[in-house]
Amino acid sequence: MPEGEKPGIKLWTRHLAGFIDAMGLDRVILVGNSFGGALALGMMANHSDKVRSLVLMGTPAGEFEQTQGLANSRTFEPSMDAMRAMMQAFPYDPSIVTDEAVAARLRVAEIASGKETIRKLQPGEEQNAKGSRIVKGIPLQQLDAITVPVLILHGREDKMIPLQVAVRMHEHLKRSEMHVFGQCGHWVQLEREEQFLEQVRGFLRNN
Repeated sequence: MPEGEKPGIKLWTRHLAGFIDAMGLDRVILVGNSFGGALALGMMANHSDKVRSLVLMGTPAGEFEQTQGLANSRTFEPSMDAMRAMMQAFPYDPSIVTDEAVAARLRVAEIASGKETIRKLQPGEEQNAKGSRIVKGIPLQQLDAITVPVLILHGREDKMIPLQVAVRMHEHLKRSEMHVFGQCGHWVQLEREEQFLEQVRGFLRNN
């Protein structure tokens, strides 16, 4: 984390835009899962000149009732057991979560700014009149202004970001296509790797 900076979408999109420039790239295709998808949408608000198209998996957008998975990630305290329990809620089949994956993610959470950053990655939230926690992702009106091609991929059993969030996003993105994977959670790129690659390759051929 640069000295004097705080985690936030403006910093992260500026970082990504700088990386694209440093790589000598022009307009790129951004492929993002979860917060990575939100970051891709954030790029459309701040650096749209650098983006050719988007592939979004399990991406938060608009407002929706907080899932238990998101609630658990907000209160997470770093340990192997806690990280394993949190990660096992991501896929439909928790057995795909390996000890190596848990250890790798735990190392990121334990660095100086790791826990703070992980919490900042979560969409904003507020409490409604019924006492439910409402999560606030990228506003839907921002999606209305996006005109690049978008491929939306979502797991039907996603416990983090409900399927209805993806459906609403699809309704607001003018040039979007959508594919839903059954018996699949939040990590379509891992849980349905071959089908995921097939969808992305087809999208890239046409866009």
